[in-house]
Amino acid sequence: MERAWLADRSTALWAVFIAWAWQQTVLAMILYLAGLTTVPDELVEAARVDGATRFQVFARVVVPLLRPVTTVVLSLIAINSLRNFDLVFAMTSGGPARETETVPLLVHRVLFRELEQGRASAISMILFAMLPLARPALAALATLQFTFIWNDFLYPLVFTTGDDVRTVMLGLLAVQGQFTVAFGTQAALAVIASVPTVLIFIVFQQHFVRGLLASAVKG
Repeated sequence: MERAWLADRSTALWAVFIAWAWQQTVLAMILYLAGLTTVPDELVEAARVDGATRFQVFARVVVPLLRPVTTVVLSLIAINSLRNFDLVFAMTSGGPARETETVPLLVHRVLFRELEQGRASAISMILFAMLPLARPALAALATLQFTFIWNDFLYPLVFTTGDDVRTVMLGLLAVQGQFTVAFGTQAALAVIASVPTVLIFIVFQQHFVRGLLASAVKG
């Protein structure tokens, strides 16, 4: 017997949470893989020489050295959870009976359905008050979010209609003819389109990698 997971109040929140957790796993794994490269092999070998098992090496050597990375990951997950809108809106729109309504969805409902701009502004300030004061996490989030938005293709293709609001990625599609492809022009435009992302990363790279490299042991 089929069950409507998103329509049942007892399972809708869990269904949204599982989808959201799966979405956040990719970023967390990338950060942890980068953090593992900073773990000194000398400490691992020394622990093994002292008779430590694999679990003891992981629990007492690797995990403590990955605490800065864990702080960054938890900060990013907390920020993403507070600003989560599109996933919940696409899956349940906050229902059933507002069971899965997040703060951004609450702001959207108050502003666009109840037309209470003052109340919506007051609720939105909660997001700023709840943001953690973690500069590396905020810099990493800003860099990644800018990259995702700048490289987005599907949403601008669906929701934009005029050439004056087309994004750079849609501009790359515009130089492609019906029967011909200007590979040279597309390659040049692709290089130009990548410049802002590279510049943003250069500006924030110090904060972006600080949480990952803080676990490295300096000799």
